[in-house]
Amino acid sequence: MERSPRDLPPSSWPWPRLLRAAGQVVELRVRAALAAAGFDDLRPGDMLFLALLGRGIDTIDGLARSLEVTRQAVGKTVDSLVRRHYVEREAASADRRRVELRLSDKGAEAAGVARSTREQEERRLEAALGPSVAAEARAAIASFITDAPDVRPQPAYTRRHYR
Repeated sequence: MERSPRDLPPSSWPWPRLLRAAGQVVELRVRAALAAAGFDDLRPGDMLFLALLGRGIDTIDGLARSLEVTRQAVGKTVDSLVRRHYVEREAASADRRRVELRLSDKGAEAAGVARSTREQEERRLEAALGPSVAAEARAAIASFITDAPDVRPQPAYTRRHYR
């Protein structure tokens, strides 16, 4: 009887599947931590916006450039985050026509939960590997990515999530 690929242990999976699954484990744990903290209405794309705002990208134009999407696509998500009290809009003091965005207290708290959960999962993975192997694995995977001049790897937050 032939076994389904789903029946195979992760240790036998091809590298791309293994790396994707590890990322999914982290994201599922982040979503569970957010839900446990009362932020169960956040979608994965919402968290990206909160993270970018937390890094100082504070306008719709800035978010659109960072995400390589239209202002309209960003505006819809920002409107939703404002309605749910994760983000606040405010006219800039220097130019009242310019609208600045910032995390509300609720948004900052949600971003903190996500960040601390990701950091915890990274520490857990590094502990499982050991410091030396973790550093070597990180370097090898980073090298694999940067040594691929024929492709442009994109972070998960680019166009495909906002079309």
